[in-house]
Amino acid sequence: VMTLEELAGVFHNVYATLLETGWFLFNVYLEEEYQSGWNGGMSGNVKDDLAWAVQQSYNPANKTGQLNITIFYLVEGSWQRKDTTLLEKCYSSAEVQSVLESVGFTEVCVYDAERDLGVERAAGNAYFVCRKPVSR
Repeated sequence: VMTLEELAGVFHNVYATLLETGWFLFNVYLEEEYQSGWNGGMSGNVKDDLAWAVQQSYNPANKTGQLNITIFYLVEGSWQRKDTTLLEKCYSSAEVQSVLESVGFTEVCVYDAERDLGVERAAGNAYFVCRKPVSR
């Protein structure tokens, strides 16, 4: 979802599937999270038949995050390798809220996971809660 138009398409699809007065809750990373946790961040895990590593980076000029993922998995006694790259677009809270409202959602509330919900080390992780109104 790399453009506001694509984001609107996703929200439109959710809106279309909800019952009237249905709630929509989701979370997104805001720029604070990308700036603090995505520059050179690395994570991974090793199991008996699977190993993976993820390297994260953030480009503030075009507000994109990149995940470089390497997976090793065992197939019939032989290790196979798979590499992939995922891109994420960083949107501001105001942009997300504006798109939600343009699709028709109401009662849009935004909660910062760290400051509003008390989740430690989660600054820039925002939760959005909104509602599909009764159609008239």
